[in-house]
Amino acid sequence: MPAQAPTAAAVEPGRPYTDDPARLAPIEPSIVWTTGDTPLVSDPVYVRVVGDPQVLFLSAHATTGMCFYLRDEPQAGATGYGEDPACGSAAGQTYFAFW
Repeated sequence: MPAQAPTAAAVEPGRPYTDDPARLAPIEPSIVWTTGDTPLVSDPVYVRVVGDPQVLFLSAHATTGMCFYLRDEPQAGATGYGEDPACGSAAGQTYFAFW
């Protein structure tokens, strides 16, 4: 997953994240964005924003077959990272403070 993905998703003051690929593409055009929380194929970064306060989920399916995940809860000051060879949904992952 590109390191700039979480920064690109933070585009709107007061509501820090968006999961709209049309709004994300001009901010970080090197990333192929798609809405969703289950990485089905390699190449795109899947982005999903849920709740109020917002929780951001990013996921990507690597060409090696491993899937990588990021969960950010800005109101709680918590960011977590995960990986899953089964490539399940981002919401169903276990997150840790580091890779």
